Amino acid sequence: MKIHHLNCGTMKISKILSAGRIPDHAVCHCLLIETRQGLVLIDSGIGTRDMVDPSRLGPTHYLLPVREDMDETALNQVLSLGYKTDDVRHIILTHLDLDHTGGIPDFPHAAIHVLLDEYRAAHNPSGFKEKNRYRKVHLAAAKSWETYEERPGDEWFGFPCIKGLTGLPEEIILVPLRGHTKGHCGVAVASGNGWLLHAGDAYYSARDMAPDPHCQLPFKLFEYLVHMDHSRAVLLKKRLWNLAYRSGAPVRVFCTHDPGEFEWFRLHAQA
Repeated sequence: MKIHHLNCGTMKISKILSAGRIPDHAVCHCLLIETRQGLVLIDSGIGTRDMVDPSRLGPTHYLLPVREDMDETALNQVLSLGYKTDDVRHIILTHLDLDHTGGIPDFPHAAIHVLLDEYRAAHNPSGFKEKNRYRKVHLAAAKSWETYEERPGDEWFGFPCIKGLTGLPEEIILVPLRGHTKGHCGVAVASGNGWLLHAGDAYYSARDMAPDPHCQLPFKLFEYLVHMDHSRAVLLKKRLWNLAYRSGAPVRVFCTHDPGEFEWFRLHAQA
């Protein structure tokens, strides 16, 4: 398998929100994997229709405005690699927040893989947080859903996991990381040099995964605002840090939105 690291959307962070302590932008770090079963996209970022009409993203666009750059969409990056739209057979989503699902309408023939709890939350949202994070214009475009629940006994480096994803190679597994949303999960991929774990929005800054971890104040406040289960999410972040630095496991962990982390993985990508 060959793995490509893609930024599928850049969002501006105002100086008021950042307080000058964090980067002035966030990325949408996605993976494109070449497999025998076709192309597999892990998260899909901001879609082409969202770039043309950012209002599709709802109120979030006014808080974290998207840079309207069509070249950053997953679709245009797939085409630039010489592939066709239909070559993307599967999209695996860490969760169904709007900045992860925008590419769904661009790949109408792809099967969408997600935890069952996340599917249910997005299609029957309850409360303010859920009703404002999921976008019907994205989800309604999916023609084929594959949903998953944990099976007792399946583990991946001490984490519960889901193996045997429908139509996908065994080197790709789901790792439930609930807290940010009800069905948030990581996606683990066996690469040529150990495992990669796309941890989605389990954390926001690479400093959370540094040898001496530290969560900066703007991110702490943002976590309180957006996590569905804040306490659970914080505990999971500590477990991810232990996995990355203390377990000795051959796992490299990354999140969706840290620009420096994305750039490192893009430069060091390996088949």
